[in-house]
Amino acid sequence: MKILVPTDFSDNSKAALFFAASLAKQIPNTAVVFYSAVTLMQPDTWNLSFYQEYEKEEKKRLTQSLEKWVKSTLGSQLKYLSSCKYQIDFVPGTEQAIIKASLKNKCQFICIATNGAGVLRKLMGTHTAYLVNHSPVPVLAIPSKYKASPLQSILYVSDFENLNNELKKISSFTGTLKANIKVLHYARMGVNHPETKRKPLY
Repeated sequence: MKILVPTDFSDNSKAALFFAASLAKQIPNTAVVFYSAVTLMQPDTWNLSFYQEYEKEEKKRLTQSLEKWVKSTLGSQLKYLSSCKYQIDFVPGTEQAIIKASLKNKCQFICIATNGAGVLRKLMGTHTAYLVNHSPVPVLAIPSKYKASPLQSILYVSDFENLNNELKKISSFTGTLKANIKVLHYARMGVNHPETKRKPLY
């Protein structure tokens, strides 16, 4: 199994790292891609060749910083991961970059820490809410105050538009863990969900 763990180097995002390590302890051969999307602007006074060289050096520096930060955060827990990859991308939009990175790295899950801000966003955080709504890769939303412990149950949020296929992806995950799964229906205003309509009893 391969998991993408996005981070912005904040204390809040550490929860996703701890969860991924704890999950790897339960599921052998779990690989993790630690990922950070960064906005980098080219100053008007810089020519293209100078900027490209700067971009190359900055990516190298940030990748090293990401690796150092992850190792200092997880410490001995890194031993549970079958492999680690550290990736920095310079992009204008964080959420789309996370989705593209998960697909490019062929990840089965995106594991991201939550941080409150408005209804679904209050429950999950702005980046997480967007990923839940748009990502073709299942998202593991981890509370920022998560404390490492064996995973026994999962709450899966879905709009029910493609529930059967979604649950097939999740079942391989829950089957290995022998964990219970509960499904929470999230409906966007003004959208009909055929699978949720009551069918005639005949």
